[in-house]
Amino acid sequence: GDVVAGSRKIADNAGANRVRSAHDDGDILRRSLQGEHCRRRVGKNDIEQFRGQFGGRLHREQADAFFAMNAHAQADVVEPLVRRGVRFVTVVHPTAIIGRNVVLGTGCLVAPRTTLTADIEIGDFVTLNCGCSVGHDARIGSWATLNGHCDVTGNVRLGEGVLMGTHAAVIPGIEVGDWAVIGAGSVAMRHVAPETTVVGVPAKNLF
Repeated sequence: GDVVAGSRKIADNAGANRVRSAHDDGDILRRSLQGEHCRRRVGKNDIEQFRGQFGGRLHREQADAFFAMNAHAQADVVEPLVRRGVRFVTVVHPTAIIGRNVVLGTGCLVAPRTTLTADIEIGDFVTLNCGCSVGHDARIGSWATLNGHCDVTGNVRLGEGVLMGTHAAVIPGIEVGDWAVIGAGSVAMRHVAPETTVVGVPAKNLF
């Protein structure tokens, strides 16, 4: 059946879970995976609906301002809408590779060439930018953002609102606390406390 916006999805197929075709208006995204199901095209109306959901009644300029906000501010806008029953879709680019037993929350964005291996749980409103890799048994909290080419290895725990800069990495078994920041190109080799910023190789507290 069709994927229902706002519910959690499980991609239980192996890496063959790529979309056959979802090219419309510049290689746009498809809806969340659900095994072999839901292979319909995503059209322009879907994208406009998706954009509109984030802004509610906001005009385009206000919607652009929303996307420029940090995750804290976005959560302040979105969570009241969720409580009022507004539903958000999760979109996955057709070049993303999704392994077995991957659970995606609502309102997530999975960008081109991202790989999610197996047995992964991702919270709501998580953004995985181009070329990210998430290893087996990883857990990513809601409102986390991984910028381009981040590497989250196996059995990693990222808390709510974690921000990883471009090419940042977390080695296996590490826990990163809520709203922590890992700087671009940094490698977290020890647990990261909540609401701290770490940079370098190995990553150390900046403030």
